[in-house]
Amino acid sequence: MNAFEIITLLSSLATTVGVFFAWYQIRRTGDLHRIQFEDSLSREYRELIQKIPVKALLGKELSDQEFTDARPFLFHYLNLTNDQIFLRSKNRVSAETWNDWSTGIKVNMALPAVARMWSEVEIDSKNFLELRQLIKNGYEGDPQLWTSDPSEKLLPAKK
Repeated sequence: MNAFEIITLLSSLATTVGVFFAWYQIRRTGDLHRIQFEDSLSREYRELIQKIPVKALLGKELSDQEFTDARPFLFHYLNLTNDQIFLRSKNRVSAETWNDWSTGIKVNMALPAVARMWSEVEIDSKNFLELRQLIKNGYEGDPQLWTSDPSEKLLPAKK
């Protein structure tokens, strides 16, 4: 091998290593952005849940007046939940984060105040398709695997 061939080989090797590091940095930056996005949604959840009476979060029934006072926050919780499911369906949140969120959604949806709010929303709104689908699926599965045809009233899960 002459000097020119050695320099060409080293140059190719350096280019390959550079491309690999560039790819790695881009991927890490994407991961960081995703984590920051997920953290912002978690922060939004924590801020919202603080406005719901502790009594409701402990699974106790609210009086009619307590429910009326908490109603906007319960509705916003359902809306945030629907958004979280939608974002997972579009791969905007990681599978690990989705697993944590879906467990929390299942627990919260069983709370009497949230269930009461959901019973109103379920009847009075044609929206919340993602939450409807999650409930239909028994809170199981990954929304990223659902079909996304908006013409379907309720999205069937893929097998």
